[in-house]
Amino acid sequence: MSGLSSDKGKHLTADERQEIMECLDKGVSFKDIARRIGKAPTTVSREVKKRFTIQPLSVNRVKADGTPIDGPCPLLLRTPFVCNPCKKRRGQCAFQKRIYIAKTAQAEYEKLLSESREGIPLLCSDLLYL
Repeated sequence: MSGLSSDKGKHLTADERQEIMECLDKGVSFKDIARRIGKAPTTVSREVKKRFTIQPLSVNRVKADGTPIDGPCPLLLRTPFVCNPCKKRRGQCAFQKRIYIAKTAQAEYEKLLSESREGIPLLCSDLLYL
């Protein structure tokens, strides 16, 4: 897709999320991903920041004296905010990994959408009391 879509289209589709994941894996910028799916770059950025998956540490990080090293990977403090394009991701990276997975992001979105449409569990007697 090229250009922004004509409809308001506030919600990303599963295909758009899949495209985001594939582009992140290749190291494509948010701006270029946004052009491909027809959304704003901030939409892509917010999606990635909001719906990444944290994977457990593969190795223990400790200093020479044996105390654990705390803190996130410095690369996660700037775009793309996830480990998808990092070459160390599949190797021995000592930091906790943040991965954007389209399937997980879509499931999280659908759950949130469903929960937000459930309404308030209120009996008639409770309503009359209020």
